[in-house]
Amino acid sequence: MKIKECLSLGVACLKEVTQIPQKETMLLLGELL
Repeated sequence: MKIKECLSLGVACLKEVTQIPQKETMLLLGELL
């Protein structure tokens, strides 16, 4: 999922992100910053 799509989905995206291992989640958050 692209970052822009993720931001547009908001909470729905966060729910999917929580299914990803913590390390990968942190990498995704790093890309947002």
